[in-house]
Amino acid sequence: SLAAAIALTFAGIVVVIPVFGVATALMNEIIAGAGTVGTLLSSHGMGSLRQDYPQLASLFDSLDEWLDFPQLLQILTAQLGRWSGQLVQGSATGVVTLLLTFYFLFYFLRDRDRALAAIARLVPLSPGEFAEFADRIVQTVFASVYATAAVAALQGLLGGLMFWILGLPSPAFWGVIMGLVA
Repeated sequence: SLAAAIALTFAGIVVVIPVFGVATALMNEIIAGAGTVGTLLSSHGMGSLRQDYPQLASLFDSLDEWLDFPQLLQILTAQLGRWSGQLVQGSATGVVTLLLTFYFLFYFLRDRDRALAAIARLVPLSPGEFAEFADRIVQTVFASVYATAAVAALQGLLGGLMFWILGLPSPAFWGVIMGLVA
């Protein structure tokens, strides 16, 4: 029981704290990005774009004919409101799922041998076949976890490099965020 509790505490520290940190950073960026888009789509923002980029004035005029930017801003704001409600609902579901996962993981870690013996009795395989089957499952799980971690690390590295090459701010931070999210 003590070993299972220590393992769950370690898993909680390794998984839960970074997830909350990444979620907080992403929410801050979404809020900042929504403000930037709102400013850009306003009539003042479009006017400053026309002044800053006169070579694109004809494109902006065409866009004005096809799109109603104030209405587009209202639609975008309403959609963000709906998404935020879904995010809160999904977050609550995620917390409950996480708690259940840790609850079951504690008992699976603590009573692993008894659970495997019960499964071995229920499965129509000989003891040798069941041992080989269980070994294959363990190998598959480890390969999946290692492959997922390697691909996520590579995605984070490439994303951070792309931020650095393009001169975007905080490439190391966003590379780590991309790797964690992946």
